[in-house]
This record gives sequence, C-alpha cells and structure tokens, in this order.
Amino acid sequence: MRDLLEVKGISKAFSGAQALCDVGFAVRAGEIHAIVGENGAGKSTLIKILAGIHRMDSGEIIMDGHRVEIARPRDSHRAGFRFIHQEILMVPWFTVAENILLGNEPTRGAVGRIDANKMNSEAAAVLAKLGAELNPETPVSDLSVVQKQIVAVARSIATGGRVLVLDEATAPLSQREVEMLFSMLQHLKEQGFTMIYISHRLDEIFRLADRVTVLRDARYVGTFVTDETTPDELIRHMIGKDLKNRYPRVDTKPGSTILQVEGLTRRGAFEDIGFTLHEGEILGIAGLVGAGRTEILRSVFGADPVDSGRIKVHDREIRCNSPQKATQTGLCLVPEDRREQGLVLNLSVGSNVCLCSLDRLARWGLLSSRSEMGLTAEYIRRLLIDATGPRQRVKYLSGGNQQKVVLAKWLARSAKVFLMDEPTKGVDVGAKAQIYSLMRTLAEEGAGLVLVSSDMPELLALCHRVLVIREGRIIGELAGEQLCMESVLSTLMRGVPS
Repeated sequence: MRDLLEVKGISKAFSGAQALCDVGFAVRAGEIHAIVGENGAGKSTLIKILAGIHRMDSGEIIMDGHRVEIARPRDSHRAGFRFIHQEILMVPWFTVAENILLGNEPTRGAVGRIDANKMNSEAAAVLAKLGAELNPETPVSDLSVVQKQIVAVARSIATGGRVLVLDEATAPLSQREVEMLFSMLQHLKEQGFTMIYISHRLDEIFRLADRVTVLRDARYVGTFVTDETTPDELIRHMIGKDLKNRYPRVDTKPGSTILQVEGLTRRGAFEDIGFTLHEGEILGIAGLVGAGRTEILRSVFGADPVDSGRIKVHDREIRCNSPQKATQTGLCLVPEDRREQGLVLNLSVGSNVCLCSLDRLARWGLLSSRSEMGLTAEYIRRLLIDATGPRQRVKYLSGGNQQKVVLAKWLARSAKVFLMDEPTKGVDVGAKAQIYSLMRTLAEEGAGLVLVSSDMPELLALCHRVLVIREGRIIGELAGEQLCMESVLSTLMRGVPS
C-alpha cells in the first residue's frame, strides 16, 4: 500500500510556546489512520495546518509524491483535504442534494439554470457510494446529527476529496448513530478512500483504524499497527509512563444519607425518580442518550423546574428552584457541556474558579484581587491545571484543563454533593486519571457523588451502586456482584436485572 500523504518536519510555535516540533509521519492510500494524544499534544494544530488555518513555521506536506503549499483554506481544499467536525455546517433550508452539490450544481440551458433532476440523481449516486439511504430531496433541517454527517461526507466526496479528516466525529452521537457512522466509514474504506480519524475514545480507534500515530508534548512518538498493539501500550506512549490503574479503586464505605430524592417528576422528561446518596459514595446513573439522565441532574440542582417531588439534604427538605439555592445547600453541578454551561470562556481562570465564591471573597461588595489570585493559585497547583497563571483566559485551555477549572470552582465553594454529568467527555487519558483520582479523594473526604457516564467501564469501576434509567424512569439498581456489564445491558433491554 503506497503512501498518499506525508508530513515532514512540521513545526509551529505560538508566542514562543511550541505547539508542534519536527512532526512527521505518513498516511497510506485507502487506510483509516488515527491520530491520538493528550490535549495539548499538537493534534489540533496539525489539523489546522492541513486545513490552511495555521501556517507552519517549517516542514513540508507531500500529497501523492508532490509537495503542496497550504497557506489558506482554499489551498487545502485544492490539495484534496476535506474536514468533518463535531459542528456540521449546512444550509438547513436547502435539501440534501443542494447541500451535497453546493457550488457545483449542474445547469442547463443558455442562462445556466440549475437542473434539479440531474442534481438529485448525482447526489443519489454519491449517497449510494456511502451505502446511505437518504432522500436527496429531504430538507437538511429534518435530518439527525449523524445524517448531517453523512451529507457532509457525501459533499466531501462529490467535490473530489482525497483525504477525509474526521475530528471527534462521534462526540455528539448516540451509540446507534455511532454504528451508522462506522458502517459508512467501513464502506468508504472498502472503496479505497483514505481517512484520518481523531478521537479520545480508544475503543473506537481499535475498532476502526488500521494504524495509529501518537503525538506527545508537540512531538511525534510513533506510528503503530492497531492489530499489533494494545490500549495500555498506546496510553503509555501518549502520557510517557505506565498507567497501571486506569480506574482507581474507591474503597470508601458509604456513611449517613447526604441526599435524598423522592418522587421527582418533570412531565415529558422523567417520572417518579427516587434515590438516596450517602457520604463517601459514588452513585452511578446508566442509560441510553435521551433516557433522562441529564434532565434529572439539572432538576436536582434547580436548573430546570419539576412538577412534583421532594429533595432532602442531610434530612432537611429543601426547595431547589434555582442553582443559587442549590449551591447554598452544598450541591454543585458539573455539566455535560462545560463550555456553554460550566465556564465563562472569555474570563480568566481566576474569575472562573472564584465565580461561585464571590460572597465569601468580596468585602463591602468589592472582590479582593489578592484573595482571588491566592485561591486560584492553590487550585492550579492542587489540580495540576496547565495554565500560564490565574489571569489566562479559560478559552485557551485544553478540554481537560477546562474541566479541572469547573471542578476547582466547586471545590473552592466546599460543595458536598457533586452532580457530575459526563465529567470525562472529550478529556484525554492523563486528565481522566487525574479526575478519577480527585473523585476518589472527594469520596474519602465524605462528599457524595452522582456520576452520569456513557463510558460503561468507567461507571462500573468507580461506582458503589448504579441506577439504570430508561425512558425517564428508574428500572433497576445494581450493586455488588450484579454490578457488571451484562447486568446493566440486561436491565436496559428487559427492565429487570439478570
């Protein structure tokens, strides 16, 4: 199999900080080639160089034996690169066919009127290459996320794309939609298309990719055949050391009840939810996307209203009808979408860390800069947040470090009940290990944690008990010997533990 793409000696620095240093590797024609590395390893910078968003300081890009100059996005497009991101850019009021052939519509007659019939037939032919059953005349606004991704891939092929780059493409997808996407990518591979696949999810890498390139600290580590390596070996290459206990054992014995939820109902989202959480306990919530997991956490925290039910903290009934009141009772929410709901991206690390503790830090309505800087420096040190200092803007941190800032915000508030919704989503393996360690420490210190996660091994390894949610109802509770993958799946499918 010949090399289609080769990058040689690529380096890039921003304000003196090295984002890439002498990176070079090759991608073979007709393969799915994964690129992995911790946040900050250089993956995003490399992809932006290939896309023409950043210009490299040195190095060269060779496509099919010929050196190509990529100074702007149109150079990248001309070279044959096509990019599929988490956020799919479409014209929603256009049809599938119109989006696929946008800017390349077939015309007829002297005035060059668009030939709708020919456009639909050409779009259908491209979709057939993908094995996709989509009606070319369907408005894109009517499509699911994965169907929009299929249209984006079809557009890439229709415009002559030679290397398809998928960046965290499964992040917004349900498991069923992931299967649809993978089926399409395998179909493309069988037809000889070349793909670069970027993901934090190692299970996807080993299932999909032929080879995987590892970056660490802005440098190339190596390229490995997936059939000849293991997830643990890849992790060792990614972080530079063995990660013997990916999921730290939580040995705490749950104490007295810290949170009690009774008959919580929000019509259309969930019904009659009841559970208890104890000091030193990690309680998991498992379920498919759309089962109501996120909605339950948001309502317990007071972010969404409920129609009925009671919430008690330390046996005292509380009215959590706002996040502010929930915070005052010791509850906190680590939301699934940290960028939109957990952080103020344009503010500094210090401002975000102190955001929920202003009443404690301010005097006479004025915030003490010394107190803010001191508190922030403490949590930068404690959580190993990779930032230039308290004044760095949060939007410039990696995903894992942004998540640590969210956690620091609540630690500074001395929260006792942590409602954690997908806390390791989009986080590299090193930051995951640090977050797991923090969760164990919180449990050892007597806090109670409710963990929603789509990562089943994570849920089973960290939790004392797991509630199984389906269609807004609790259909099972698993603990002890029942706390295994088979029991969770059996409960989800049949509604009862095996």
